[in-house]
Amino acid sequence: MIVIGEASSVIALVQLGQLSLLKKLYTEVYIPHLLYAEVMPIFSDLALSSSDLLLAVKNREIQVRSSWEDEPVSPHIHSHLTKAEADAVNLAFELGNCYLLASDRIIRKEAKAAGIISIGLLGLLHQARKSHLIDALTPLLDQLRSKLVQPISERLYTEVLQSIHD
Repeated sequence: MIVIGEASSVIALVQLGQLSLLKKLYTEVYIPHLLYAEVMPIFSDLALSSSDLLLAVKNREIQVRSSWEDEPVSPHIHSHLTKAEADAVNLAFELGNCYLLASDRIIRKEAKAAGIISIGLLGLLHQARKSHLIDALTPLLDQLRSKLVQPISERLYTEVLQSIHD
């Protein structure tokens, strides 16, 4: 299965040291060119190393690709999303039969309206735990809660951990 990564999810995976989960869970991993250009400066602003992402791109574990579409798949997408986010939705629509990895509810809502299946970062980590690719979910969720601008609610935190019995 193919996955298209969105900026906040890719940044969070780098922060967690778990970027490699993408290639372990999916056969093909893409990030839109606009997203790649957008996240590289963010790494320096957050004092993060971009080496994991650069290495994954260099090794072709993650492919940087632009949507061929100049127009959004839905006429109202650009009014709600950044150009990079809209490019991710367009790319997912273009490739078809893929997932859009997006933590932001607005992006996932736009993807759904365009008929695209999306998965959030917590869903990806849940899937990784169920596939025994990570030993425990609790430490990763705790790291996310301490690093994210929009923290994970207590309800969602508990719900995810209970569903995996972690």
